[in-house]
Amino acid sequence: MSYRTHRMSRIVPWGAALVGTLLAALILRTTGVQDALQAMTGFASRPLLGFSQSVGKQGEVFFSSRASLIRQLQVREDQLAQLSVQTARWASADAELQQALALLEYQQGAQLTSVTARVLLRDRIGQDHLLIIDRGYTDGIHVYDPVIAEHGVLIGTVQDVGATSSRVALITNADTRIGARTVGASKTSGIIEGGHGPVLALRFVPKNTPLSQSDLIVTSGIDPSMPSGLVIGLINALDEDTDGSFSTVFIEPMADLDHVSILSILTRPAL
Repeated sequence: MSYRTHRMSRIVPWGAALVGTLLAALILRTTGVQDALQAMTGFASRPLLGFSQSVGKQGEVFFSSRASLIRQLQVREDQLAQLSVQTARWASADAELQQALALLEYQQGAQLTSVTARVLLRDRIGQDHLLIIDRGYTDGIHVYDPVIAEHGVLIGTVQDVGATSSRVALITNADTRIGARTVGASKTSGIIEGGHGPVLALRFVPKNTPLSQSDLIVTSGIDPSMPSGLVIGLINALDEDTDGSFSTVFIEPMADLDHVSILSILTRPAL
C-alpha cells in the first residue's frame, strides 16, 4: 500500500463523519425552527382561541338573557291585561251599585211600588232601541209600565212581557207619546214624542210661552199608567212655527240611555 492510498483511507472516514455531523446539525436546526414556529403559532393562537371562547360564552349569556327578558315582558303584559279586565269589572260593579242605591233612595222617598231589574241585553230594531231585562209577569210586570233609572228619571216603558224577562222601549223611540209639562211658573203642558235621534220633542206648546234652556220637563200624569212628576229631561232648543199657534220644544233626556244597567219598573198596585 502506498503512502497516498493510506492517507486517503484515513481522510474518507473523517470526511463522512464531518458530512454526517453537518447534516445532523442542519436537521436539528431545521427541526428547532419548526418547533419554534409551532410554539410561536400556538402562543399567538391561544389568546385568539380564548377570545373566541369568551365571545361565544358571552353571546350565549346575551341571547339567553334576551329570551328571558322577552318571557318576563310577556308575563307582565298578561298580568296588566288581567288587571285591566278586573278594573273594568270593578268599575262596572261600582256603577251598578251607585245606580241601585240612587234607585232605592228614590223609591223610599216616592213611595212607589216598583221592581228592580238588571239589563241583560241591548237590542235595536230599525231606529228603535230596546232593552231586555231579567223580570217578567211572574214579578208583577205589565205592558206599558214606566221604567225609570236612578233618581226617578224616566227612560222608557215596558213593550213586551215574558215569564221571566221583558222588553223595554226607550223613550227616544219613534212611537213614544207621553204627556209632559214644564216645572216652573209657566207650568206648560204638551206631548213628548220620540224619533228625533238622541233628543225628544215636546209638541203642542202654546206659542210665546216663556221658556228657557235648561228648564226641567217632567211627566204630567195625564196617562193612566204614568205617574206625575217623573223627570224626563231639560229644554235644549225652541222651534217656533211662525204660521201656527204652537211651538216645538226639544228636550235632552236626563238619563244616560246608553249605559244604564240597573233600573226599576213602576208596577201597578195589586187589585
